[in-house]
Amino acid sequence: MKRYINLLFLPLLLIGSCKVKQSQLKFRRINISDNIYGLECDYFKGTIFTEKYPFPEYFNINTNANFWTPSDSDISDIENKLSQRIRKLSKNNPFNGFNDCPKIHRNIINYYRQYVSFISNNGDRIIQISFFWDENKTRYNLNEEYMEVLDGCSYYWRINYNIDTGDFFGLSINGIA
Repeated sequence: MKRYINLLFLPLLLIGSCKVKQSQLKFRRINISDNIYGLECDYFKGTIFTEKYPFPEYFNINTNANFWTPSDSDISDIENKLSQRIRKLSKNNPFNGFNDCPKIHRNIINYYRQYVSFISNNGDRIIQISFFWDENKTRYNLNEEYMEVLDGCSYYWRINYNIDTGDFFGLSINGIA
């Protein structure tokens, strides 16, 4: 009888241990300069802008914003949660998959990322992630400057993540002119 009980719990133990391993996103952070880190993963590439980066005047955040640099665990946490939640977050957006544009949740690994971290007016630590279509993982360099793209439907989109609450907000998928 004891043997049967052990056999019953073995699959649960294996499932639980696999889930823990899945949540550990492995990536390589590359020091490009004092104000930019490159980020490489098996699934995507990206750029992390540090608090020293000279953001352009048109940047959409309060000009008095305090910037900070996210840790590896911050990025890993965001990417794991985003992969689980993006389908629901983007489901009702009219530009997600409009015409020949990609469905975001089906193509999340096909985007180059740019991470900008700042303190909100409420004092929360926010990371704004911009996504740029890069299906072949060759279009952008790790030392790419900060970019904003207007137009282009779901080939270009952005979302914010509140580190302190664990919530995503402000999903913005580009429109089509």
